[in-house]
Amino acid sequence: MAKTDDQLKILISQPNFGFLGDSSVHLPYLYAALKSYANRDEEIRDRVLWYEPLFLFENLANIEDRLRRNPVDILGLSCYVWNWNFQMQVGELVKRLYPDCMIIVGGPQPDWNDKKFFNKYPFVDAIVRQEGENPFKEIIKAKINNCLDFQKIPGIFYQKNGEWQDSGKPELIHDFDYNPFVECSDLFKKIIGQYEEVTAIWETNRGCPYSCSFCDWGSATMQKTRLLPMERLENEMEWMSLNKVHTVMINDANFGMFSRDVEIAKRFVELKKRNGYPKKIEFDSAKMSLENNQKIAEILWSAQMISKVKIPWQHMSPVVLSAIKRKEPSVEKKARVAQSLQEKGLRCRPELIMGMPGDNLERYKSSVYQILEFNFSDTLRTNFMLILPNAPAAQEAYRKKWGIETVLKSPAPLHRQYENQFNEDIFYSDVEVVVGCSSYSKKDWVEMASFDSLIKAFHSIGGLTKYLAYYFRFSHGVEFSAFYDELIDKLRLLPEESHFQKSFSILNKRRKNYLMSRQGDYIQPTPEVGFLIGSTEEFYLNLVTEKEMFYKDLMQIILSSFGYLQCEEHIRSLFDFQKNSLITVDYDWRQGQWLARDWNWREYFTKTFAHNGPIKPIFMPEPLNQGHFLKATDSHSSYLLKVPYDWSETDDKDQQYSQWIKVTLDQWNHWSVEGTRLFRQIHIMS
Repeated sequence: MAKTDDQLKILISQPNFGFLGDSSVHLPYLYAALKSYANRDEEIRDRVLWYEPLFLFENLANIEDRLRRNPVDILGLSCYVWNWNFQMQVGELVKRLYPDCMIIVGGPQPDWNDKKFFNKYPFVDAIVRQEGENPFKEIIKAKINNCLDFQKIPGIFYQKNGEWQDSGKPELIHDFDYNPFVECSDLFKKIIGQYEEVTAIWETNRGCPYSCSFCDWGSATMQKTRLLPMERLENEMEWMSLNKVHTVMINDANFGMFSRDVEIAKRFVELKKRNGYPKKIEFDSAKMSLENNQKIAEILWSAQMISKVKIPWQHMSPVVLSAIKRKEPSVEKKARVAQSLQEKGLRCRPELIMGMPGDNLERYKSSVYQILEFNFSDTLRTNFMLILPNAPAAQEAYRKKWGIETVLKSPAPLHRQYENQFNEDIFYSDVEVVVGCSSYSKKDWVEMASFDSLIKAFHSIGGLTKYLAYYFRFSHGVEFSAFYDELIDKLRLLPEESHFQKSFSILNKRRKNYLMSRQGDYIQPTPEVGFLIGSTEEFYLNLVTEKEMFYKDLMQIILSSFGYLQCEEHIRSLFDFQKNSLITVDYDWRQGQWLARDWNWREYFTKTFAHNGPIKPIFMPEPLNQGHFLKATDSHSSYLLKVPYDWSETDDKDQQYSQWIKVTLDQWNHWSVEGTRLFRQIHIMS
């Protein structure tokens, strides 16, 4: 449509995880949903000009230049933690250029409980609560007819005469007979043609029937789930496949809740076989539908459309699950499904949240150790509990009930490679991190966070002691909890001048500082690296760079604590294998890395990592033939990332070190597909 002066001019801003200059982006689905829904009304379709949306982070000066040439009457801002500050700056900019522009904010981030919101953000005219299509359409119609009254549009918060106003409960959509992908096809095709990999956010239903206290799923918790019609979904799946959408991110709170979700997964596999796309599917599994979850995972795995399945345990303690109102199948049922998937070669990624109400050090440790016992610990993910603005936990009554204490933090730098180009404050909102409540103190929180770092560095990501732990578990029946409690206790008793104690002291100090500094515990390891790292990563680097000292102390502890098992010959060989399996700065892929002799640890750990079901002492290492040894020959990271191990190709030591850190921590940042920092290509040599 050609631009005319009497048209209402609308701009939608919804930057996700893409930056100007990226090779991969997300399609602006919200823009398409708002436009296609509103354009069902002929009056709107004929009277409105929709500008192309802002869907990438870029410099505000560039945005201002475009805005000066294109006046805006209504600005819609879709807001979450990763774009909040950026969106507020866009809003201020537009209001400064066009004071009469109506600025509407939506998404999970605007705090509906903050009655001073409009005093803090005076350029905002209204907040849309929950779904945006219907309220936004009604705002457009009223603006066209010059009769805008927010009170007549359900689901709006606004300010009148300095007072907070609420227009009432929103009217949710039940008629989904519009098609954002098809109706905005031209724009989407244009974007797909400009970028190597495009992700489409896609929904098959709306709402979430559960009421987990920590969660605000699009502010749609505690709602009856509404299904989008299959005819629309079929059309959209076909469109995405034909137009080469690389990744489909299914934006349902509980994909797998319905039997038709299994059929949707089958349809994606059929489309990939026929057209080659989509390559990848991402989704959050239904909490209670384990049978469907397993079927969906197996279907998508068979077509290599997923590399892992998230298992959101959140916590193992019934006390904690009750406190957060989390409804879960039994731990055993979930474990059986996960182990069944692993038998087929599919990786399962368990997730825990630390520091929820009811939690404490012993309960958190118990949850972590139970995950290790299920033998999918190489991808264990843990997060701190956050208070999202409109989640049940944000309510004053819930805070008082549990005595919740929080600190405001600048979120972790999600876009590490842009640290030197952008100020993080441009993008992110501060987040509230829970650091104390009636069940644990701030001092306890530091202990939990330090334990979390130790397990990540030793076992689940860094792998510093992973082989040792597996050997004692599978060959001698020493449970992971007994092994790591003994190991950590003895390490913390070492003299202050020991390398471990110096490294742990830095870690503990940073965890304590986390409670006081908005920036948190992030540092820049070297000027050449160009991004920030967290305290866990720093702790890992400190131990690895002086690994001889660390493993010397560790050997004495192991022999002292577990010498009664009379396995010293195994232990000494395994220490060589464990220590030499770390990918360190002195590794040269052209030469490979000698690992160990005497015992065939390669086959031993192939068996133990593949084991499913209850663990019992069932494995012992087999001896290598005389004169044979184990050697690693890795030249790059896993088949998914394929980051080259090429730092040895330069003679500059500082450059070698910086490049090694970049590669190591790039893998750490992608641990969900990489696993530990250990060699993968191991051969028997003579």
